[in-house]
Amino acid sequence: MTEALDHRAARRSELCLELEAAARRLKATAPDSADRALAAVEFAEIHDAVLALGEELH
Repeated sequence: MTEALDHRAARRSELCLELEAAARRLKATAPDSADRALAAVEFAEIHDAVLALGEELH
């Protein structure tokens, strides 16, 4: 059981780094561009995954 929790915690840390990168991409795109829409979707998906893993850990 501990190994599974360790894996989830490690994955959450990785996702947090991905989330930071997605936030930078989101900020770097023009407000009304298709790239911004894609970046927003990517950010939201990663954010949801981070939250889900956080709930599993607590």
